[in-house]
Amino acid sequence: MGRHRYVKDYRLNEYIDERGHVTSETEYIGADYFFRRGAGRARSSGKLVCALSAAGWACFVTLVCVEGTAMRTMYVALPFAFTALPLFLLTRAAAGALRASEPLRHDEADRLSHTLPGAALWAMMLPAASFLGCLLSSALGAADWDALFLALSAAMAACGAGCFFRRADFDTEKR
Repeated sequence: MGRHRYVKDYRLNEYIDERGHVTSETEYIGADYFFRRGAGRARSSGKLVCALSAAGWACFVTLVCVEGTAMRTMYVALPFAFTALPLFLLTRAAAGALRASEPLRHDEADRLSHTLPGAALWAMMLPAASFLGCLLSSALGAADWDALFLALSAAMAACGAGCFFRRADFDTEKR
């Protein structure tokens, strides 16, 4: 069902080329979409979201590479490990916002206005859950405080929050 979501937005045109081969081209016939708050604002927010997601990736890679006690605790490590997917979706949507030019196609508009807010929410919530889990295990008597994990997971949650608060700049409407 997901693969054929935008089939009605395209038309298949077939023609015979000069060598006698049947060639087909796709033509977009769907509605045009525009940013509600303007393309300039979406582009500047896209730059900010790209920078914040790059900072989130830097924190993620650093914590994956550094040995720490927090990553040995299941309720800390699992939310942290699943943070990679929303970070990827957030980065892809932000890069799409930088490349987007109006009018947008239906699939581009959906990727920006529907994928980005959810990805930003999860990119904020999962590191925050890992932060709270690490804080809880440290407070309940873990061997040592994992200060690097606490600092970088809080920074990742802050980056996700910054992206989430810019989500309205990527809203699209059909005209």
